[in-house]
Amino acid sequence: MLIPDGSTATACFNDVCVVGVLPRSPAVRLPGSGAGFEFPERSGVSGTVWAADVTSPDRVEISWSFLEAARLGAGDRYRVTVADPGGVTIATKEATAVSYNTYEPNGSSCGPTCHRAQLQ
Repeated sequence: MLIPDGSTATACFNDVCVVGVLPRSPAVRLPGSGAGFEFPERSGVSGTVWAADVTSPDRVEISWSFLEAARLGAGDRYRVTVADPGGVTIATKEATAVSYNTYEPNGSSCGPTCHRAQLQ
């Protein structure tokens, strides 16, 4: 799958959706390199499209940093839709959280505390 510059990513957590745009770049994305979607400031959503290389196609990673642990639970719904600049859907992924794992990437004495969804 080739995700062209100017494409959009719509990232939804339950019923809250935010749209980001992959900016047009004067440079060609090199295999394995990443380019960030531009989501609205303070949306708490970030995303990267990783350019295809010989071992894998383009892939999209989305993170939600606005989510508080108290709001997370089994049954949460996640959906990401990527559309080309003309609005034609390139890919959609939907999943439901069955549980969350907590981890502290900088150790227990230094935030943040992160939650990774186990999806089905």
